[in-house]
Amino acid sequence: MTSSDKNRNTSLSSSFGFMLAKAAQKIADIAQESLAPLQLDTRQVGLLMTIKKYEPITQTRISKLLRIDRTTTVALIDDLENRGLVLRTKSPQDRRVNNLTLTAKGSEILDQAWKRILESEEKALYGLSTSEKQSLIKMLEKITGY
Repeated sequence: MTSSDKNRNTSLSSSFGFMLAKAAQKIADIAQESLAPLQLDTRQVGLLMTIKKYEPITQTRISKLLRIDRTTTVALIDDLENRGLVLRTKSPQDRRVNNLTLTAKGSEILDQAWKRILESEEKALYGLSTSEKQSLIKMLEKITGY
């Protein structure tokens, strides 16, 4: 093993976790900047997307799906509800459970936010071919199970 091999094995760029975290951080930073005019952040967009996909969805289920603690989830949902983007209703089966759905305004804002997210990803992933992007997505789906 040469000294450059030893340096490569101990460099941060050889750590999958470190490199994945840095890539995610770069994408998130670019996305956050693009979402600022909508007064949304990436966590809120994630909530809105998940609500749209599974509506009506309970607060507990959304917490589990997104791996966000329940207290944080409630605070995020409170904000979205106060802005008129999400409707929280009692479940007809269990009055202790809240179901979440998007409002028309929430759907409209989500469409705008999603467009900005996609543009941000294109900017962040500049230099990767379409097939490389598709491969990356497939690998990340395997890793996350999402």
